[in-house]
Amino acid sequence: MKRRTWLWVPAAGFALWILWATGRWWTASPDLAAAIRGSWAAATSDWMSFLFLTDGMMFGLIAIGWMAADLVKRGASSGRCAAWVAAALVVGSPVVLVYLARRRGEDGPPPASEITGD
Repeated sequence: MKRRTWLWVPAAGFALWILWATGRWWTASPDLAAAIRGSWAAATSDWMSFLFLTDGMMFGLIAIGWMAADLVKRGASSGRCAAWVAAALVVGSPVVLVYLARRRGEDGPPPASEITGD
């Protein structure tokens, strides 16, 4: 199996996990404000939980920053770059994994002269 195929598997798995966990979180509270208050209380009641939360957020921001820089380096338009970053901020790690699966090698596509023989 190709390396890129293995990136689609965790992307799909994480996306399903996020959907399931968000659904459970949302339905466990009477409204969104109560759900957010409960999550904040849980995260800040234990320093280790807060540490894992902030570490995960930092890692996510680094990954999204790398993805944005890679998009710019590869010549993506500002709109396309903004769309990938927005999707990653909303959905999370599955978007970064999908980007990696769709990304071409370091050299990108071959120059047109190699294809046409000019």
